[in-house]
Amino acid sequence: MAELALSGSVTLAYVLTNIDGLMVFVALSASGKWKQTSLSFLIAQATVIVAAFATGAFASGLPVHLVGWLGLAPIVLGLYQLRREFSETSGSSPGTNENPLGAAVVFVALSTDTLVLLAAFFADSRETFDHLVLIGALLAVCILLASGSLLSRSLGFSEEAMRKLQRLTPFVMIAAGVYILMDTGTDAL
Repeated sequence: MAELALSGSVTLAYVLTNIDGLMVFVALSASGKWKQTSLSFLIAQATVIVAAFATGAFASGLPVHLVGWLGLAPIVLGLYQLRREFSETSGSSPGTNENPLGAAVVFVALSTDTLVLLAAFFADSRETFDHLVLIGALLAVCILLASGSLLSRSLGFSEEAMRKLQRLTPFVMIAAGVYILMDTGTDAL
């Protein structure tokens, strides 16, 4: 049961920390560049997952009693995002150029919170559970790609609904950080 909870937590956190990227995906692919946008999105997500795994592997080399404290990173990032959200009145998406790598860079830049969160999950989980973190991340990428594709083809998607989902991101970061701080059945020790 802890295994299912871990993968589900990773999937939910990954999706909710990528709402801003999903909005950019929808905007870019709705302009008739679905294949290029999808490729850029997948390159970015692969980069984020590999970087998170490498960061998590490095961090898991830390003394075991310190690894759980990595949960402070998503908590601090979530609190920072909450503060920023309350101080900003409008949000704009960064621009991209025609190069798929340019859009991928934008997607990676929008995924820094996801990278921190995923790295903390990799570091805090026992090595035998890394595949469950990876499954959760890959499932989230599939959900995001499918959702973005459907939304971009649908003229009736609600940007307001997307903004409301994006407002959940800081809370997801904080909750995931608390989960990482707690001693659970999937922890390294």
